[in-house]
Amino acid sequence: MQEAEQSLGYYRGPPKAVLRAIDRAGLSQAVLEIDAGGVDALYDFVEARTADRPALADENRVVRHGKFRIGRFKWGPFSSALPIEGDNLPKLIALVEPPEILLWELNVRDDEGYLLQAPGVGNNEIWVSERLGAQAVKAIRDALGPGLRPPEAFA
Repeated sequence: MQEAEQSLGYYRGPPKAVLRAIDRAGLSQAVLEIDAGGVDALYDFVEARTADRPALADENRVVRHGKFRIGRFKWGPFSSALPIEGDNLPKLIALVEPPEILLWELNVRDDEGYLLQAPGVGNNEIWVSERLGAQAVKAIRDALGPGLRPPEAFA
């Protein structure tokens, strides 16, 4: 899968602001990958929202239960997949409002690859694809505000 290759800048701030930025960017028809470190409330939310999409539901089952297990340890993918449609993002933002759910990584992908990658969300660089339109990039920058510093600041 193609990676996002352009640094949008270094973002330091609340991870839920990145979710708001993704929502404002209008990335419908894409899928949000969420790694929150195994929080049951997030798994439950994503599974309920993908129950009618067999491929995503199967992907999320593997994330929750692991691809391989030895005792209580599991290995496999770590990110749950949530389609960006309807009220999924506003409901997810409301779910992560309490600080108990710590988001570790957020990615947005479509059939061609990643449109946005935010590893270490809230304290790391945010990467975007060249395929992401100028309006979407502007919406993301505007939503993140002063928490987003240009990549040149770290050269």
